[in-house]
Amino acid sequence: MPEGALSIKRCLAIDNLCHGREGHETNFFFMYACLFTDSNVHIPFDEFTMGILRTLNVDPTQLHPNSWMSLRAFHILAKMFQLKPSPHVFLHFYSSRPAWPIRWLSLVSQLGAALFTTFCSSYKYFKNAFFKITISPVGEHYFFNGDTPKFPLYWTRNLVGYLSWPRSSVTEDDKKMFDILDQFPWQLPIWNVRKFFLS
Repeated sequence: MPEGALSIKRCLAIDNLCHGREGHETNFFFMYACLFTDSNVHIPFDEFTMGILRTLNVDPTQLHPNSWMSLRAFHILAKMFQLKPSPHVFLHFYSSRPAWPIRWLSLVSQLGAALFTTFCSSYKYFKNAFFKITISPVGEHYFFNGDTPKFPLYWTRNLVGYLSWPRSSVTEDDKKMFDILDQFPWQLPIWNVRKFFLS
């Protein structure tokens, strides 16, 4: 990424997270600090990560940190088998539960088909520290297709809730990934996969 594409500022107040662009000259989005320390999220996001956010219609702070950990673990697992990670394969193993009133969205493992253990049974205080990431014109092509953002930059109120994601319209890589995952024991310990996050 070229120098000056982004500026990053740490914030300590949480009352701005749910706001939109609201007259700011440049686009921006927020990220919880724990996503960098716990799961080593990289910016700019890869296509898989942006695809998840886009499909669920959530900005990065509306997806619960436990769900981010599962997303990252799946991404690492796909790379281990030299397969392209697919949002459709990943979402098949989860249902989504938007919080009410509309704020956050959690991904919950399908009954009897949990890919990973839960990272943290009670993820506390994650809302207390976050970063504001401002996108300069130099960096816009990493986050936009023309004028359209590749994922929601700001909080949305129409998060996508679903009970099951079907195995349909999948690519050959998706089929290979399903074949591999179907042979895995359920509830892989996410703490063991986590060590690859930090590499």
